[in-house]
Amino acid sequence: MRIKHVAIGLTVFLLCLLPTSTKVHANQPSDFLIRNYSIGLTIDCLGTALEQLNNMQGIILNSHIDIQSGWGSMDRRVTNRDLEMALEHLQSLGQVVYNHSGSQNVFSVISDLRSELNVRNTEYNRLMELLYEVETLSQFTSVENRLVQVIADMEHIRGRLNHLELETGTSRIHITLSVVEVEEALEDPGLFERMMMAFMTSNQAILSVLQGILIFFAYISVPLASYGLVAGVIIWLAVFYKRKRSAAIDQNIEAKKEVKKIESETEAKAKTETADVVEGAEKIGEAKIEEVKNEEPKLRDNTTDETKNDE
Repeated sequence: MRIKHVAIGLTVFLLCLLPTSTKVHANQPSDFLIRNYSIGLTIDCLGTALEQLNNMQGIILNSHIDIQSGWGSMDRRVTNRDLEMALEHLQSLGQVVYNHSGSQNVFSVISDLRSELNVRNTEYNRLMELLYEVETLSQFTSVENRLVQVIADMEHIRGRLNHLELETGTSRIHITLSVVEVEEALEDPGLFERMMMAFMTSNQAILSVLQGILIFFAYISVPLASYGLVAGVIIWLAVFYKRKRSAAIDQNIEAKKEVKKIESETEAKAKTETADVVEGAEKIGEAKIEEVKNEEPKLRDNTTDETKNDE
């Protein structure tokens, strides 16, 4: 019995949450179109144009204005019945540079949403009936949770339908404004002025070429410097090792020359000493020979005297 009372109270509460209207008022084929317009204008004064735009029908969605550069853009939304008047008013503000329009048919989207809403509405009615038939608390909780989800889905669908109703009932206009730059009339230059202009133009061309060359070398200077550094290191190492090898060869040659010189000196000294020894020996021999020769007569005399004595 308590569950029945709770079901009645919940039913009243859910009925308060249920959308009061789920109908879409767009019925004609043209009512299912989302219209977008884009128009570009050149004007004389940005401030005057903005003042007139503020007095135009519709609402401003967003805007971006740059007074210094004389440029601005704005998005407005106007009702379909005021669309033609709004476009005529915009074209009267200045010179039309471009004027584009486009549309999107959302009939199938609206039909699908309405069908889904009908399905959810039928499910809602069935769940409301089930609230009076449940007997356990778990069944009541399950039906309640499903009812809350169905109501949330219905609110979401209704919100999308209302948004599409707004989109199809109004038109969006994107406006771009730019101030016309007034150029002063120039007198026809004479011959001298033309020559000066040609000279300045040629100088500018030469400067542009030089600038391009400088930029080119500036871009390639870094890799060239890297390659040059690597090449320089390689060349320096090659020269260093070549010089080191040449120095080693020269030292070897000098050492050989020094050895040969020492050998020559040693050989010459040995020859000199040998010659001195030989010469000394020869002198000693000659002296001995002379001594023998000088003693030979004496020996003979001594021998003769001994012989005589023996006799």
